[in-house]
Amino acid sequence: MLIVTVSRQFGSHADPIVQMVAKKLRFEILDKDLIREIARRAKVDEGAVKELDEEEETGLIGFMSRWMDSEALARGAAFETGVFSWDLAGQENSDEEHHVLDRVEYHRIVEDVIRAVHGRGKAVIMGRGGVMVLKEYPDVLRVRITASVESRAERVAELMKLDYRTAFREVEASDRRRAAFLRRWYQVEWTDPALYHLMINTDVASEELAAAVIVAGTKELSR
Repeated sequence: MLIVTVSRQFGSHADPIVQMVAKKLRFEILDKDLIREIARRAKVDEGAVKELDEEEETGLIGFMSRWMDSEALARGAAFETGVFSWDLAGQENSDEEHHVLDRVEYHRIVEDVIRAVHGRGKAVIMGRGGVMVLKEYPDVLRVRITASVESRAERVAELMKLDYRTAFREVEASDRRRAAFLRRWYQVEWTDPALYHLMINTDVASEELAAAVIVAGTKELSR
């Protein structure tokens, strides 16, 4: 069941790259749909899941991330990628009372959902520790999309109409938080190249080249 996991830095242009990969491979993209599925399984509101979601930032960085997500979606509107769907047969009644979701339970459910996605195959999993959850699976291509903090700050500043210093601080803060997530739950360093099959630097690689390399990697892995 071929899967691609993508670890990306804020401002690295990962979203349009993943859109192109999903279109070429006819893969589904698992990103924000994960929030909906976690909420359903845990019987909590989606807002409660967002507070714990490792991709959900707070404050200014959160606003920028959500704005850029919608902007990427708009740019990728022409891409006819699959809509992530779940078989709800036999699942708990959605009318049952919701309860409080703590971080440990959240993390357990995230891992369960990611493994369920692997069972379905043909999906791109964005962040959320997917690189580690599926690390031992031979049919999973692990990709990291990076760029220098300077270029990412420039991109964020231009897109969000921010001054460069503010964008730089927020990009660095995002890097620290995402690195802390993998360090806390998996005792690994986010930047360790040994975690990935491919590391793509969008300072020098175009979105088209990055997508082509990932697609080629999936074909080689599936032989």
